[in-house]
Amino acid sequence: MTCEMCGVDGALQKAEVEGVEMSVCASCASHGTKVQRQKYTQVTAGAHYQQSDEQIHPDYAKILTNARAASGKKQEELAQSLNLKTSVWQHFESGKRKPSIETARKLERALGVTLVVKFQVGDVNVKASGGKMTMADFMKKKN
Repeated sequence: MTCEMCGVDGALQKAEVEGVEMSVCASCASHGTKVQRQKYTQVTAGAHYQQSDEQIHPDYAKILTNARAASGKKQEELAQSLNLKTSVWQHFESGKRKPSIETARKLERALGVTLVVKFQVGDVNVKASGGKMTMADFMKKKN
């Protein structure tokens, strides 16, 4: 595997560098914070859950591109004014990298756009399927 920052081949780890989650080598990981993997909990049959969360808007790249165009600034100028590397901004605009929720909030304030949206899956009833949650348990059919 290749480090997304320096291009070195070798063992990689997930790290957040300047608000972007990347697969980087140990040397480059020191420039950011290591991303901890989420631990999953066992879900038992018959349980009832309410799931609600925030996510980055699916069209974030287009929103950012339009906001920059409306500002009349070049990518380099806008990135500098937001205290971001130009390459990071370019990756956001191209959709190659998704900003973290924290970075997206900063961009929202600076550009006057909406990037973080709330989604609600709704009530989730876990059906008995060997005591494990299935995709059907998360999906809610709309009539």
